[in-house]
Amino acid sequence: MKNTLIFISGLLFFAAWNWWLLQNAILLHASDTKRKIGRIALALLMVLFFLGIVPIVRHLPMTSIGAQRFLRTFYAFQVLALWFGTTGLLLTGWNLCMRKYRLPPRPLAYICLGAALLAAIIGHTQSGLPQLERYDLALPGVPPEADGYKILLLSDLHLTQLYRTSVLDTVAQAIDAEKPHIILHSGDFLDSSRHGEITPLLQKIAVWNAPDGKYAVFGNHDGYAGWRESLEVHQQAGFTLLSGRMQTAEASPQPWLHLAGVDDSWIWQTPHFPAHPKEGDEILAKNEAFARCREQIPKPIPNLCNLLLCHGPEMADFMPEGYDAMLSGHTHGGQLFPFNFVIFFTCKYPTSAWTALKNGGRLYICRGTGTWGPPFRLFVPPEMTLITLHHKSP
Repeated sequence: MKNTLIFISGLLFFAAWNWWLLQNAILLHASDTKRKIGRIALALLMVLFFLGIVPIVRHLPMTSIGAQRFLRTFYAFQVLALWFGTTGLLLTGWNLCMRKYRLPPRPLAYICLGAALLAAIIGHTQSGLPQLERYDLALPGVPPEADGYKILLLSDLHLTQLYRTSVLDTVAQAIDAEKPHIILHSGDFLDSSRHGEITPLLQKIAVWNAPDGKYAVFGNHDGYAGWRESLEVHQQAGFTLLSGRMQTAEASPQPWLHLAGVDDSWIWQTPHFPAHPKEGDEILAKNEAFARCREQIPKPIPNLCNLLLCHGPEMADFMPEGYDAMLSGHTHGGQLFPFNFVIFFTCKYPTSAWTALKNGGRLYICRGTGTWGPPFRLFVPPEMTLITLHHKSP
């Protein structure tokens, strides 16, 4: 609810602000009558776009390639409007501080438009090139002979029919170069039920190999698609799901390693349209679903290295004592400027950083390997995380 209110408030603010910038630039020398008509037209245009079209179409079933391109165009336009308004805010601050060098309304609008287009070019390029982040982690449960054990953590691929294969190719190159012992994906494998035909993408992912296999958990978008469809897609890609929904929430890839997973609560909630529950499926309310997932976290095994894979970082507050680390995703680190700053108010844990928890474990939030919505990542590049485990004396 909190995130929804922030999102709607942001839409309202930028709708009004962009309208103000545009009407000042376009109607600067217009007559009073034309000015009034233009203001009304611009206001209606901004309100209809921000508050009507995008929030409606983003949840419609769009499995055709044309419909998905249509939706992506609106997403991209919305982000351009965000960057247009953000640049306008910065330049308005400049005008207030530097009265001698004030920018008139029309040049200011041109600069805002140029900055938005430049940001789109940079952000689109950045979104297709995941960066490899490396970490060394010493844990008591890692035996001396397992020192140097490599975990490749991926998150939030958000597969769709329009997916950029450069992301998957970059991951494949990292796997070939680093040779991880195990590959993990912390949820949101699918974008939603409108992903379309993605068999070629699944075939690319299926050839990713690691000696100890590939494991994943469900994210909220996997829940939007429906857990049965998400299960089938994961299996086609060669991932073993750690899911309480299927009573397979833990695994032992190595005798010293206890790997556990927990579903995102959306797996147990009513799916988004057009996904429908199958006959006999148990559907829970939001609070009941979260409680179910919390209760299904497997207990850690003493004297082993215990790792928990979970999509949402909020579950870290309920991770049982005895786990060494929880690996998560979901936040994307904000994905776009300025949301990389807004994320500080919606998630109390930092992204792409190790956080010490009160229960003695640690939390790592991957900023995501793919993108959600518009194909942009500005100042928040996509991430592949290589975690090298080391022996640590108790």
